[in-house]
Amino acid sequence: MSPLSLRHRLLIVVWALAASGCVYTPPAPEPGQDPRETVMIVNGLPITRLQLEEEIDAVLAEAPPGIEERELHEKAPLIRDEALRRLIFDRIIEAAVAEHGIEVSEAEVDDEIRTIAEYLTAHGRTLPDAMREMGDTTHTLRMAIRRQLTEIKLWDKLLNLQPPTEEELRAYYQAHREWYVEPDAVLIYQIVKFRPEGDDSADADERLRSEMALLRNRWLAGEDFTELARRYSDGAHAAQGGKIGWITADVNLPAEVVEAAFTQQVNQVGEVVQSPMGYHLVWVAARRPRKQLSFEEARPVVEDHFSHERRREPVIQLYEKMRQEATIALAGLPPAFRRDARS
Repeated sequence: MSPLSLRHRLLIVVWALAASGCVYTPPAPEPGQDPRETVMIVNGLPITRLQLEEEIDAVLAEAPPGIEERELHEKAPLIRDEALRRLIFDRIIEAAVAEHGIEVSEAEVDDEIRTIAEYLTAHGRTLPDAMREMGDTTHTLRMAIRRQLTEIKLWDKLLNLQPPTEEELRAYYQAHREWYVEPDAVLIYQIVKFRPEGDDSADADERLRSEMALLRNRWLAGEDFTELARRYSDGAHAAQGGKIGWITADVNLPAEVVEAAFTQQVNQVGEVVQSPMGYHLVWVAARRPRKQLSFEEARPVVEDHFSHERRREPVIQLYEKMRQEATIALAGLPPAFRRDARS
């Protein structure tokens, strides 16, 4: 787990706190409503109807796969509520950052990216691979890091917390050694052929299976797997020679592919694997056994865990105080919605 993902947990804590209060949300936008219309003002900072709609889209994007449209429709008020809570959180933090003169330099963002890249490299992964898996770009990554560093600086300034001592970190590591274990992992590449949309016939399945069997025979005859993947794979990783990267057993891949990856021998391509997605050939390029990380190896994560736990309760209490003291005004809404958003 990267330092970035650990620090992001601090934001989740505060969002969970914000969700504990009742917030009156505007109704779904009517046709002809101006997206630039202000629906709420928080500490002097506006929230427009467009921003609310975009945040609703962001919440919807986090819905678990396979959730039915009917269920989403039933949860629409809760989804709008969550979107508005997040926007209120953003505006409260934005106002506090401006008030206290919190700034994050480009050099600080660069240092954080370097730390993340070094951590990933030390654990058999690369930053570009991780970004591709998350669908991230350099711009969005830098924005996320800047935001998180800004908030960490804000909390540290307001709470006046001192950096942890070496003794505190080592004691924390010893108390939670079971957290700092690298699980079994394999480095895999794949060639995948997706089922044609709308064609689930037995003939289509047999054709794809035959194509994949021929590709496996070409690999057995000495052809390069990565070149075959570039030419024939339907997957998003085709341009990288089919490289998925280092995976653990809990990776978000079809169960059939994961099982093949962890049962095949290194430097082997197993039999054709069928999954709900289609047909796969999996090449296991390397294997890394389970390993207990030393304190020095785990130090970046230990620091984040320790800091997260130490901040947690003070941050919750401080944000609750900031939320209660915030000036929140609803605008452009029917009278029935004009109530105190802090209630």
